[in-house]
Amino acid sequence: MIRPSPVTLERAAILLVLAVSAGLLLFAPSITQPQSYHQLADTRALSLGFATVPNAADVLSSLLFTVAGLAGLCLCKVSEPSQRLSLRVFFSGLALTGFGSVWYHLSPSDETLVWDRLPMALAFAGAVGAIAAERLGASAGARWLVGWLALATGSVAVWVVTGDLRLYGLAQFGGVVLLLLWVRLGAVAGMVRLPWGWLLIAYVAAKGFELFDREIWALTEGVVAGHALKHAAAAVGVVPILGVLWRRGR
Repeated sequence: MIRPSPVTLERAAILLVLAVSAGLLLFAPSITQPQSYHQLADTRALSLGFATVPNAADVLSSLLFTVAGLAGLCLCKVSEPSQRLSLRVFFSGLALTGFGSVWYHLSPSDETLVWDRLPMALAFAGAVGAIAAERLGASAGARWLVGWLALATGSVAVWVVTGDLRLYGLAQFGGVVLLLLWVRLGAVAGMVRLPWGWLLIAYVAAKGFELFDREIWALTEGVVAGHALKHAAAAVGVVPILGVLWRRGR
């Protein structure tokens, strides 16, 4: 069985992204942010004596992203230089997502959601660039990192200015599709092969928890809601990647 070359796969991925982008902009209706998104199930506050933390479960669970991101920044120095920049962007995005998510959950609104989504856009771009470098080569990794940074951060800007989420959806779910396309490829010689498949599984689980936020809250009789579990699942998905980097460092 003849396997397609990395160049062929990269060109196919570029054509796929361009085709989906054009289709979204030409034929798909504008997607606006539903205000029900901000009405999360678990609104319990936590009193600390000197201050009260609203929506405490969602606020505190957001910090798991920061923990995972900071751990990754400490460990990614053991990766190959051509992987390192993308991994640093990925882990920096995760660490900042924790802070942005805390800010959002303290007072959920479109205005605070921007500071949650912008660092997530950095994390998407870093993941795309890192797996492109790992499976397609160093030059491909650099191209995809720069391209996805422009798309992801630009999509947040488009949403802020126009209220349209189509490009943001492409930046998020399109990145997942690319990881699915590339995750079965072998690593390029010298690259650290990271377990991105576990991150994809965690991403799907996190989306499920987010979708069934209120149902999980009702099922657990007010113990925990889906949104806090979403944060936990997404952060846990990074642990296998950290494990590989840690073992390589040893």
